[in-house]
Amino acid sequence: MKLLVYLKTTFKGVIATLVPTLAMFILLPVVIAGVMGFVKSDEGENSLKLKQLKVSIIDEDNSKASNSLIEFLKTDDINKLIEVTNYGDAYIKIPKGYEESLLLQKDSNIILEESGKGHSVLSTLKVVIDKYHENLNLVRHGENARELSKILNESFIENEIIDYKKDLTSYELMASTLSEFVISMMILNLIRASYVEVSRNINMRILVTPITRQRVLVYESIGIFFYSFIILLCYTLFFKAFGIAFKGSLLVILEIIIPAALLITTMSKFITCCIGKKYGQVVGIMIFALPILGMEMFTGKGNLLAKFAPTHYITKAFESFSLNGSITGSEKELLWIIGISILLFIIVFIKEGISKGGRRCA
Repeated sequence: MKLLVYLKTTFKGVIATLVPTLAMFILLPVVIAGVMGFVKSDEGENSLKLKQLKVSIIDEDNSKASNSLIEFLKTDDINKLIEVTNYGDAYIKIPKGYEESLLLQKDSNIILEESGKGHSVLSTLKVVIDKYHENLNLVRHGENARELSKILNESFIENEIIDYKKDLTSYELMASTLSEFVISMMILNLIRASYVEVSRNINMRILVTPITRQRVLVYESIGIFFYSFIILLCYTLFFKAFGIAFKGSLLVILEIIIPAALLITTMSKFITCCIGKKYGQVVGIMIFALPILGMEMFTGKGNLLAKFAPTHYITKAFESFSLNGSITGSEKELLWIIGISILLFIIVFIKEGISKGGRRCA
């Protein structure tokens, strides 16, 4: 019953400050995301234009068939994808007996190797060459003399050959990275609010009632958790409703929001309960400043400093979700956040239990 009363009081406070809360944690980040997204899109979005691959060819067969393959790779349309050079990102080795293996309808045994320059191009080359031989066999058997021309079609190359890596749009990127602004600002505000004289007076009046400090901690933590959860949900649903970002399953979004809300709750309580007012606010400012100094909050590309921000891994989970519709690759980090949040809460719970008045019973 006391928990319900406490939550009711908390939500009354949320409603009373609804307009400034929405303005700070939703409207402001949305405006920033819109402006920064527009600026970054103006700099050049990923238009999925194909990057030309430089390939060198070693022809050990030196036959009519091997020369035909080389000429095919040098055609204008294929040249939009592959440029035959002496020093490339990879090389194609046509072994001796290549023409004979084609006549006997055996595997061509063409060797593809990367040059070590860091470009993953083998899968693309393999598909190009496999399609060439596949259509060559169709033409030889007279099944469809037009099939070979398909491989020269640019749309065919884009749709069937290139296994490009999808990139986030500038708006998806900014919506993900600005979640750091929302989370870190909430932590900072909760820390500051706990040191406000009115808040401290309310807490003192609560603590002199027949209720333990640990129970007060639990009630406050539950209230902060739901408060944080609602703010983050509204933030993500805004972008989702307008089709800007976070377009996947709502259940997956919740898998990110819940650890984020836990982090906000436990980190703010740990700082306010275990660190004094003077240093607590400094720590809160540092938490807010780290994503900015790390160049991640407003650019999406952080330096080493950004990785020390507690919000960094939440942002990466949002980016993964926007990119793949899942949190694949971020599960370990989210579990770490949950584990650290539980640890922080246990520390605060023990600290409140041994504090003066901690054993006062209801």
